[in-house]
Amino acid sequence: MDDRSSAFSGSTGTDGYETPDEEESPTSKTVRFATELVEQDNPLDPDVVNDSQIDKKRCRLMRRVFHRYPRCYAFWIGMVFPLWFLVFLSLLGGKLLGDFEFGNEVAANNEAMRNQLLEKTYGQVVSDSVVYSPRACYTLYRQRIAVENLTNFWAFIYDQDESLPDFLNGTESNFDEDDVISLNITDFINYLGECGKVADNFTDTVQDTFFGDLDVSVAGSTSLTFSWSRCVNDSVPGSYNNVFHPSLSQIYAVHPNNQSATFQSVWNEEQQRLEDEYLQQYRADNTSNAGLKAFNDSIFDASAKHTCAINIPATAWFWFTVMTTVGYGNQAPSTLGGRILIFTFGSFSILMFGGVLAASGVITSLFVNDFAIRLRLRLLANKFVMIVVWGLLWIGWMTYMASQAIYWRKWRLLEEMSWEEALWFAFISTTTVGLGDFYPNPEVMFISDLLFFSLSFLFGFVLISAFLTEMTLVYYSPDLSEELAKRLKYVGVLPCKGWLHGQRSDFDESRTHEDADQLSNQGTPAKEPDIPGLPEQPSEIP
Repeated sequence: MDDRSSAFSGSTGTDGYETPDEEESPTSKTVRFATELVEQDNPLDPDVVNDSQIDKKRCRLMRRVFHRYPRCYAFWIGMVFPLWFLVFLSLLGGKLLGDFEFGNEVAANNEAMRNQLLEKTYGQVVSDSVVYSPRACYTLYRQRIAVENLTNFWAFIYDQDESLPDFLNGTESNFDEDDVISLNITDFINYLGECGKVADNFTDTVQDTFFGDLDVSVAGSTSLTFSWSRCVNDSVPGSYNNVFHPSLSQIYAVHPNNQSATFQSVWNEEQQRLEDEYLQQYRADNTSNAGLKAFNDSIFDASAKHTCAINIPATAWFWFTVMTTVGYGNQAPSTLGGRILIFTFGSFSILMFGGVLAASGVITSLFVNDFAIRLRLRLLANKFVMIVVWGLLWIGWMTYMASQAIYWRKWRLLEEMSWEEALWFAFISTTTVGLGDFYPNPEVMFISDLLFFSLSFLFGFVLISAFLTEMTLVYYSPDLSEELAKRLKYVGVLPCKGWLHGQRSDFDESRTHEDADQLSNQGTPAKEPDIPGLPEQPSEIP
């Protein structure tokens, strides 16, 4: 029996290996040391790890499945389940984020409607001033001329005969008829100029009087957004979150223009109802400026929140863009709670996405290489050819995504999208650039849209990951990482002149000489190890 066999002829230790009864020889130490290294580097090798080392039955079952069906295990457990888990993370994160952002967006839309009404009211005042000022100025001019004509008439009568006024009894009082007035053009133009200044002052006075007594000013945004909410003319607006295949009427209802029209209509009705209610109440209480106060309170209390609900597909899609770092930039959380959620749970989602994407890319690359080997496709054994293959697969998938984007935009937004724009959208999406010039509109997203875009994006990411994996194998030596890992294990942390490095080197050198002498005594020629200080691993481990 040789030294490698005698090294394992003793009693069994607690670690699963036999402990020699006598003092170990240098070669036995080498074999045992190499065996421990193989154990650490290959924890899933069934020839090295005993079943007794695994505590839980489910772990043993998964190991058996992995060793018996490695492809199915890697496909389902290593790819499909993690990718669907990312979709679940998007739904969970989107729901939590929607709870923070929904109320804030509805409040912002209410404020936008308030600004719209104030602008409309102010515009009506200005419009009335512009429309009626010339007519009012002309009327005033005629009245002034009439007064002047009447004054001149009675002055002429008194000059002729002082008894004539008593005889006429002051019956002539209208001297502003067109056929009577002698119009002085220059004087008329000057008068209109002065009247215009008065009208301008009147407009400012009305604005200061009306808007000065209100608690708001005509400022802020007047546009409505529906990034987190969905407002439809339905008694249960939240039911749209359960729609998988929407009908044409449902697609029409969630269009951004129709959602805006619905919100405006409901808000205006609510504001008018509140204004009438408050006006009756304030008049009954003899409140001063009852009409102005009723208008002021109604525009603050009016809301169309009851016709809106959280848009779960839209919020989940936003979370997906955060998790994958696409980030189109078309929407962003505005609440502190939403930002904290992205900072914490969003960071976890990003890390999960990175790990799943890296593993999926490697598994996909291994599947294709195994397929090529089994079919003896020698052409695919060339790494440069595989780079081209993965690149073509990525381009083909982008083309498919572009065609689906054209179809989706036509049926969801009733807008046309060119192939150039669609390919550009697919490129900036699969590369996670996300410039934001083209993006799936969250207002019109349903559950089916969320699943389609999420899964198609993930598959595109996997293709790019596999493509980059092949690029890495070409750029770096295939054995570089393994060789580097082995060398790092046996290189001291301290500099070359450090005490730890010197002690480790002396130990490795003495052990190498002992092993060489032992092997030479057995008639086996000594062989230089691959790594200084580390003997070559035995070909068979008992």
